[in-house]
Amino acid sequence: MKAILFESGSEFRVVEIPDPTISDLDVLIQVGACGICASDLHMAEIKAGLTDLPYPFVAGHEVAGTVVEVGKSVTNVHAGEHVVIEPNVLCGTCSFCRNGYANLCQNLQTIGYHRPGGFAEYVAVPAQNVYASNDLPDAVAACTEPLACALHGLIRLDPRIADNVLIFGSGSIGLFFLQLIHIRGAGRITVVDLHPHRLDVARQLGADQLVVADGPKAGKQQLGSTLEELAPMGFDCGPGITRFPSHQCFYERRGTPLFQTDPHQRSYRHRTRPAYASNSRRG
Repeated sequence: MKAILFESGSEFRVVEIPDPTISDLDVLIQVGACGICASDLHMAEIKAGLTDLPYPFVAGHEVAGTVVEVGKSVTNVHAGEHVVIEPNVLCGTCSFCRNGYANLCQNLQTIGYHRPGGFAEYVAVPAQNVYASNDLPDAVAACTEPLACALHGLIRLDPRIADNVLIFGSGSIGLFFLQLIHIRGAGRITVVDLHPHRLDVARQLGADQLVVADGPKAGKQQLGSTLEELAPMGFDCGPGITRFPSHQCFYERRGTPLFQTDPHQRSYRHRTRPAYASNSRRG
């Protein structure tokens, strides 16, 4: 089969490799669509020698497709079904898994990193990591994984109806979050991003106010002034779906729930101190 093989650093190419084989508990999926996550882009840009990536490997974890073969012990899915995958393969036996913290699994393996991923014609996946996508087109179903990440953030943030929301970042996760929090009943949604074309999409998806940031360094003071004009008493909640809002808490009301992710996919939820802590108006 054809696959995109990451060989070292920023080097990758289309190659012919053997079709995957499956165990009794696996399924073989013919890939219909595989999303390109920002983490995939980062792996493609990393310089050789500056990473512990398991070269050579096949990336891609936002996978949707059709089951073409099932293992002898598989009963939850059948050949011909359209499915999506959960890319994180858990051991289920470590102390974290047994105590409900599976995201901290000590033996975690990720499809598209530790295991061959979806940038290929076929991918082998444990049957327990496969879910029916029914009649969804594969290109839509492949968005399930990033949408789930945004939904998890919404659950952690737990916003209230009519909250004044500030979103940093309008990439794919930020735009998913925007739509979810709009459905949840947000009052006014302000979105900050470095790229005007992304903000145009945010407006189409329900953003009320758009702010173009000048960057993490030069634009901090100007950005703070702009946001203070938009919300003099601070915002009610603020998801940060980007790398640069280390100063985001300055724009949130005292006690505001703040949900933020970092480039390593860890997430944090905490409550802020006074809004606009960098100026004289301290709560």
